[in-house]
Amino acid sequence: MDTDPFNQKPKDNKGILRKRIEAARADGRLNIAAMGLTEVPDEVLRMYDADQVADSNISWNESVDVTRFMAADNQFETLSDDVFPDIDPAAAADEEDPRGYQFAGVEMLDLHGNRLQSLPLGLRRLERLTTLNLSHNQFGNAVFETITQITSLKELRLGHNNISGYLPQSISKLVDLEVLDIQHNKLLNLPEDCLRGLTHLRILNVSSNQLTGMPMDVLEALPLTDLDASRNSLVGALFSFSAAGMPKLRELNVSNNSLASLAFSANLSLPSLRMLSATNNRIVSLPDVSGWPELATLAAGDNKITEIPPGFTSLKFLKHADFSSNDMTRLDERIAGMDCLESLLVDANPLQNRKYLSMSTDAIKRDLRTKMEPPETDQRHSVQSFEDEAIDVRSPEDNPSPWKVASGTLDLSGKNLADDDSDMLRSFLGVNNVKEMQLARNNFTMIPFELSLAQSLRVLDISSCQLDDNFLQEPMALPSLIDLQIYDNKITSLDPLLRFLYAPGLQHLDVSHNRLSGKVPVLRSAFPNLADFHAADNKFETLPADAVKGMHSVILSRNNVLQLQPEIGLLWFEGLRGLDVSGNAFRVPNYRVLEKGTEATLAWLRDRIPGYVGDDETF
Repeated sequence: MDTDPFNQKPKDNKGILRKRIEAARADGRLNIAAMGLTEVPDEVLRMYDADQVADSNISWNESVDVTRFMAADNQFETLSDDVFPDIDPAAAADEEDPRGYQFAGVEMLDLHGNRLQSLPLGLRRLERLTTLNLSHNQFGNAVFETITQITSLKELRLGHNNISGYLPQSISKLVDLEVLDIQHNKLLNLPEDCLRGLTHLRILNVSSNQLTGMPMDVLEALPLTDLDASRNSLVGALFSFSAAGMPKLRELNVSNNSLASLAFSANLSLPSLRMLSATNNRIVSLPDVSGWPELATLAAGDNKITEIPPGFTSLKFLKHADFSSNDMTRLDERIAGMDCLESLLVDANPLQNRKYLSMSTDAIKRDLRTKMEPPETDQRHSVQSFEDEAIDVRSPEDNPSPWKVASGTLDLSGKNLADDDSDMLRSFLGVNNVKEMQLARNNFTMIPFELSLAQSLRVLDISSCQLDDNFLQEPMALPSLIDLQIYDNKITSLDPLLRFLYAPGLQHLDVSHNRLSGKVPVLRSAFPNLADFHAADNKFETLPADAVKGMHSVILSRNNVLQLQPEIGLLWFEGLRGLDVSGNAFRVPNYRVLEKGTEATLAWLRDRIPGYVGDDETF
């Protein structure tokens, strides 16, 4: 049979190659990835020959230089000097034969997934090259002889090669380098001199090597935001006695090592840290974490930790904490007040109260809360004493209040307060400086207007009340508010919030477990700094890309979203790092894509944008 009913015969690579070359002449992006090539085709080397241009659909004056060259996932073993000749492009500008110089303006070169063992020296002539991906090849240490001469590099990826021993000092010549990924090699050491000169380094990935230590004294002086040193042989303490901290570090991964401690010092300043992964080490105790105010995820399972670290309960934005398989015997009762904490894992610990091992996070917090609250009779008597009085408190001493502010926090959770108790709030807030207010589990049907007296209020929790469609009826100004939690109510629309609340600094908004439906509104039009939006367990049907544009984390699980706009995939490049849309009505992308995480989901969506040609190598 000469026919091919199931389309299984080899494709016409010549036709595909011709189309890709024509596209590259128009937009400067040449993509010959995954074509089974063993060498760069002659058609590519001759793509700017006069006869080749004449046969194309692009006129000679419309042709542009190649700026992005993607040749990943082929079978290249070598690259000839004809592809990247070691000749100064300026000196060869008048050459009649243009072959070899079509890559002189390349800014991004992707060669990952080949069989390369060496690079042509002519790469050093690419004066505009900023991104070089050489991962998943067969390079040894000799590759640095060429790479370190490409001084324009800002991003270098060398993961999954045969690099061993010491990282060479010559890499310090790459003074503009911002991203260095050298994971899955056989490195034994990172000499201090080789990193000291990388004064712009933001991301360093040295995972899955054979390192026994990290030069943290040098790394502290660099503007690092992401450090991954997982799956090595790190021992002792990661930070030395003299460690002051790393002011810009956002993500730190040292899991699967043999560390005994993160730092010898009890105090370690990591003011920007959002994620710490230190699972599967030998850590006995963690340092004081009160200097890590932005921490959202703390993974410290499979260690030898005996107690919750100091400052843990002061973390206002912590959502996930994993202390499973450690040596803890008790839990701090103050965990009950950590309202942002969504997941606390403590299984496989020798806890005195064994029931916590099988309880959910909410159940653990409820049980711990009973150990904190004062006797109910005292609170009931104190509230009743105010029922029939016209209160105008001018001094706390003149009119003693049953409520107390502890470290700026007023906790009135579960006090059976209702809208009629607003006068009590007015009296109290008129003479007390409150920065955090807990009003959860009361009977409010609207957010009390009297809260506008608390001009220093940063955190407001009025969840699990009776808020309905009229939860705001007049303008309210809370200029310091950064965290608002109104989940588990009866709200069907966020219009009152957009119309009446003035909170320009709002960063975190949780409206989960309500009755919201229709289209997700563009919240950042009213709250320009909003970064985290949680709206799980509602009935939203439409998710416009504009509604999540500019956000870092969006949770819309278990809604009725019918489809995802492909343009949402582009928001990865604008900082969207957490998107949970599981349990919705749409069928594509399917759950297998969603299970791979936000990065994979957004990449899948980008691939569905008509005419989109993006960075294939990143995903």
